[in-house]
This record gives sequence, C-alpha cells and structure tokens, in this order.
Amino acid sequence: MVDRSELQNKARLVESHRQHLEELQRRMEQITGVINEHQVTEEILSRLTDMSNSR
Repeated sequence: MVDRSELQNKARLVESHRQHLEELQRRMEQITGVINEHQVTEEILSRLTDMSNSR
C-alpha cells in the first residue's frame, strides 16, 4: 500500500513535469514563430535580389 507522503511526492513530481512540459511547449511555439519570420525574411530578400538582378 502507498502511504500519504509517497503520494504527495508523486503528485509534486507530476506537477513539476507538467510545468516543465508547458514551458517546453511555449518555447517550441516561440521557435516556430521565429522560423516563420525567417522564412518571410528569406522570401523578401530573394525577391529583392531577383528585382535587383533584373535591372
């Protein structure tokens, strides 16, 4: 049988892991946003280069 303190320790561990997972998900969303911004920037620079070369 599991005693109360062991259950409390496991509950704290689960909560800690949940918070860590949320932080990782937040960071992944930030990274995805940065990647999207870089893709837009790359496309703009490519078009500007093409326009410059066609002159």
